[in-house]
Amino acid sequence: MEDFTATDPVIRAADTALPLKGLTALGRIELPVLLTRGSTAARPRPVTPGAALDVVKAHLEVRDIVQAEVLRRNTGGYVAQVLGREAFIPGSHSTVKMATVASEDDPLVGKTIPVLILEIKPVSKQLVVSHREAKQELAAREREAAEAARMARQQAREALMQQRALEMSLVSIGHIIEGQVDYCNPKFIALRAGALTIRVGLDELGWGRDHPVPELGDIKQVVITSRDEEKMLLHGSIRLLTPDPWLSAEVNYPPQKESVAKVINIANFGLFVELEPGVEGLLHRSAIPDAPADVELKDHFSVGDEALVLIEHVDAAQRRLSVRLPFPLSQWPRFKELLQRLQSTATARDQALAEVESWQAQAAAQVALVEQQQTEHALHQEQWHRQADEFAAALETARLELDAEQKQRQEQQRQQSQQLSVIQTQLEVAQQTVTRLQSSLEATREELSQQQASNRLRLSANQQLEQRLRTAQQQATAAQREAATAKEALRATLSASPGSTSTEQALYARAIQELFYETSSKSGYPYHCLISYLPTRVQATPAQQQDRQCVYNFKDGQNPALVAYRLATTLLRSFSPVVLQQMMLVVIPASTQAKTKSRYQTFCQLLCQLTGIENGYECIQRVVDEEPKKGLVNVNKVNNLRYTDARIPGRHILLFDDVMTSGASFLQNAAALRTHGASQVTGLFLARTVDTRGF
Repeated sequence: MEDFTATDPVIRAADTALPLKGLTALGRIELPVLLTRGSTAARPRPVTPGAALDVVKAHLEVRDIVQAEVLRRNTGGYVAQVLGREAFIPGSHSTVKMATVASEDDPLVGKTIPVLILEIKPVSKQLVVSHREAKQELAAREREAAEAARMARQQAREALMQQRALEMSLVSIGHIIEGQVDYCNPKFIALRAGALTIRVGLDELGWGRDHPVPELGDIKQVVITSRDEEKMLLHGSIRLLTPDPWLSAEVNYPPQKESVAKVINIANFGLFVELEPGVEGLLHRSAIPDAPADVELKDHFSVGDEALVLIEHVDAAQRRLSVRLPFPLSQWPRFKELLQRLQSTATARDQALAEVESWQAQAAAQVALVEQQQTEHALHQEQWHRQADEFAAALETARLELDAEQKQRQEQQRQQSQQLSVIQTQLEVAQQTVTRLQSSLEATREELSQQQASNRLRLSANQQLEQRLRTAQQQATAAQREAATAKEALRATLSASPGSTSTEQALYARAIQELFYETSSKSGYPYHCLISYLPTRVQATPAQQQDRQCVYNFKDGQNPALVAYRLATTLLRSFSPVVLQQMMLVVIPASTQAKTKSRYQTFCQLLCQLTGIENGYECIQRVVDEEPKKGLVNVNKVNNLRYTDARIPGRHILLFDDVMTSGASFLQNAAALRTHGASQVTGLFLARTVDTRGF
């Protein structure tokens, strides 16, 4: 018999209905009983089915949080089911104060809550779990995760700022960067280029008032204009990628020139008009002939109207332009009607040109179709010739076979007279085959003759199409000659503009037929001089005096447009546009930075706009102002110069100076440019000093 323990239940003799006499200690009987005192938790319980014990121990060792379903509440806590096994949650390890909450109102009963396994009872294998420690562990884990996420974000931001600082160190003002539009608002747009953020104000998108705002994701190029080191931002401009229209406004809109302008705003004192995007002017009401003092301009003009105006004054430095109306206000409705008619006529002309281009495309398609048909007919003809040759070869083979058969029959007639009839029958069959082949050959020849006749008709149609194409080409050539005549007339109009002097008009007229005065090379470097320069101590002809005065004026910064125009016309006549577009214009600085700017800045912009040459005005910079070193041969003229432009390597440099005397400055600067990576250096000079030793 097993030994009794203190936890085993005891039945008093008074509580049993059976006599205890006769029962021995070794007996065992089963009796129904009613528990009156004690707790069911004190008795050993069998292990409930559920997860394997090693799985539970694994969760216990790693302090894993599991889910528990609360089944009921007892006096000491809660009975729950964890991993399919029975578990006990002590009241001190719950989040509910059991003394203040009734059993039927307990919020945990019937709920699934997170718990942490504390221990496994060694005898009953019952689990003891804690809801309070599970919530504390979850809170600690959430804090750790939040801290880890914060540290990760901080590290990512620090890495981004380091990368942004590195990329900003590689970017300087004036660089062109390509980025993607990342943000837009009513004041600016933001572009993302790697780790860099570039802000572009809306007024920097274009020179005009109306300019399209990019959409998110668009790829744009910007010119860096400023840096914000504190905020690690770059500021850029898109409109600086195109020339400022005011730089050429004085050339494009000389006084007394007529031009079409669009009304962009109406005020009491006049109209604001736009000649081109970015170039705006004022049409004062006093500049409108026959306009009463109390007239309302809004009653006659509307925003968006186009009017013919006469240029009065252009101040490019102040960006101001004034115009006047060349006709009375009473004629404005008629002018507006005529302008609408001209626009409709231009639309009709464009439609006619489109129809001509469509006809040319159709003609080209027809020519291609005819050529394809000719190719197919040639292939068919070649196939027919091949079949005819095969038929002729078959006929020849048949004839040879017939001769062989005849010889065989003659030989067999002497030996086998009984086979004569069979041989004659075979001979007739062979003759019929030859006849069919001949008929087929004749039919093939007839078909070939018909195809040749059809080809001759198509050839005649092709000749007519070619004649039409030649006529169209002659018309296109005549249109090109008319365009060239119009360009020459434009040049003549520009040279005879009212704002220029008689000397400048003569020089503009000379520029149309002007060639280089001298084209040669020095120490392997080719150079070109436009005019000759005769010193003042030598008597000069009127033309030489004009050239001498042109040099003096250019040195004083008075006629950069005239010199740019003369050099542009001569360069365009001497070089192809493809060669000019591959060059970069670089100037040899004057003795001071102020002289360099006044003499060359506007000149370089105009010459590059007229010829398509890239502007490298700032490639060579003088470090410190100094006295001129003209005529000195054995003096180092480049030790005070700095070559900093990154565009020099691999480029064909067009090196410009005003006057070439000994060529020492040209040779030293050309050698320095080659040292800095230039692939080729060509000299360009306004004038070449004439050797006066023989005068």
